[in-house]
Amino acid sequence: QQQQQQQLQNNPPPMKLKTRSTGTTITALVAQNSTVLILAADTRATDGTTVADKRCEKLHALARNVWCAGAGTSADVDALVRRVKFAFWKRGALTKEGCGGGVGNMQSSSDGRNNSGMTMTMTMMDATIAKEDREVPSASMPAVLHYVRTRLQKTGGSLGANLLVGGYDVDSRRAHLAAVHPHGSMDVVTYAALGSGGLAATGVLESRYPVIGSGECSVEEGIRLAVDAVRAGVHNDL
Repeated sequence: QQQQQQQLQNNPPPMKLKTRSTGTTITALVAQNSTVLILAADTRATDGTTVADKRCEKLHALARNVWCAGAGTSADVDALVRRVKFAFWKRGALTKEGCGGGVGNMQSSSDGRNNSGMTMTMTMMDATIAKEDREVPSASMPAVLHYVRTRLQKTGGSLGANLLVGGYDVDSRRAHLAAVHPHGSMDVVTYAALGSGGLAATGVLESRYPVIGSGECSVEEGIRLAVDAVRAGVHNDL
């Protein structure tokens, strides 16, 4: 027995570390020559080291052509999204352009300037998104970003809202993406990842996206890349 104890002391068995994956990740990128925006997120919300909600909604419509993915404090993100959505719905109603019209410097669909590709995409999305997201008006990307940044700057960073805001601009016929942080700072980017698993997801994006490039990245390649980035964030943030 003493010999066995001596052997264990000299050659201790390998310890198995108990790890728990609690990474929450959002990611976004532009594809197909910057004409397509891809947003992706996991569905987990954490409370410290505990996954408190496995079906958390992180993709939100700010306007009919502008969406965002939110990370941080769930209540703060939801409240900010609802405030932005209502503000632009009210502006559309007050300008008598209705829910299908435009807000800010966005042209309404009645003047014939809306891109046919955008109309087709929105028609396809109508069957898969909630009614309240379908009824918000179209808006200009700069107008939405200005409103969001103003709200965050007024709070002085007290709102725990990290957003990836992306949308389709009819005038330039291009998709745009910006990362907005709690203090109101903003980075205009072609790809980004935020959340507690954002570093791992960013590593996947940086290793593959510059090789593909936004001009050569097809929608299918972009979706695969976004999914892989989110998966990396989920599994590697322990």
